[in-house]
Amino acid sequence: MLFLIVIAFTIYRRKKILSHKQTLTLKTTPTKSAHVITSHDIRAIAGEDVISTQLDLARAYIEIGKKTIGAKNTGSRDQTRQSDSAPRSPPIIEKSVLTMIRIALGIEYDGNGFHGWQRQSVLSTVQSSLEDALSNIADESIELFCAGRTDAGVHAIGQVVHFDTNAMRDSRAWIMGANAHLPSGISVRWAQEVDEPFHARYSALSRCYRYIIYNYPSRPAILARKVTWYYEPLVVENMHSAAQYLLGENDFSSFRASECQSKTAMRNIQKIEVTRHQDFVVIEIQANAFLHHMVRNIVGVLKRIGAGFEKPTWAKEVLEAKDRRMAAETAPPDGLYLLRVNYPEKYAIPAPKEQILFL
Repeated sequence: MLFLIVIAFTIYRRKKILSHKQTLTLKTTPTKSAHVITSHDIRAIAGEDVISTQLDLARAYIEIGKKTIGAKNTGSRDQTRQSDSAPRSPPIIEKSVLTMIRIALGIEYDGNGFHGWQRQSVLSTVQSSLEDALSNIADESIELFCAGRTDAGVHAIGQVVHFDTNAMRDSRAWIMGANAHLPSGISVRWAQEVDEPFHARYSALSRCYRYIIYNYPSRPAILARKVTWYYEPLVVENMHSAAQYLLGENDFSSFRASECQSKTAMRNIQKIEVTRHQDFVVIEIQANAFLHHMVRNIVGVLKRIGAGFEKPTWAKEVLEAKDRRMAAETAPPDGLYLLRVNYPEKYAIPAPKEQILFL
């Protein structure tokens, strides 16, 4: 009799265990629907209003994944093992979170102390200084594209650059952060997000340069290397008259440097003016683009005409010669400033404000 009771109890217990395992299997069956991770979820995990780096994004992704898994794995150890062995659908991240953005910057710099704009392997340049500073702010490598490359010693009031980045920053962060890492001779004046079609160089309609000559018998001290000193009295009227021969689209071979790499010497000068402000002679030239040393070579010709060594018509003769040997010496870089770059209105690129010294 006791033997029969033991057998009956054993059969009953096996059925209970089997029923319990089936229940666990049903409860731990994974769902086919994927958990959608939104930008709101990620910002909540990252603890910031705006995702600042891809590291924040990665951390948020991991945390959301952990929460998704943890919600499915509550229960007994057997239930956890069953859930871990089952396949899961990967989380979905909104595509907009990963979109690369394009930032445009307005740059001002003193060309003294830098070996021009373009990055060089061992020399200090404006581009290398800016890229290093911006890379620190973005936590990633930044490559800049500029509106116009300037030579060593040439200054800029309205240089425009752009770069692409995954880092999400407001304009103040780009401006203040970059300036904190830049040498005193370079400053970021403004920053704004632009549409992807915008390109600092290829979207530009024209560039405007301003050349300042300090026309006085003795050299300047405070303004040394910020203006070009010329002691011979200059007749501004003759210089302006001569400059008008250069207007329009022409072959400027006589005004290009021998190392100029442009495929064509055709350029369109839209405006050229020469004015006097007491002891300062200001030459402003606007064109669709410029050849290497083009502005400085034009200034060299105008100085000889202003000093009376040549007549105003000599500017026309030099232009028509299409021979660099027929022109004057190249003017120094000290007085040359990239004043502004003009773009289509749709990009809303800020124009630099007039400052001291007719800049």
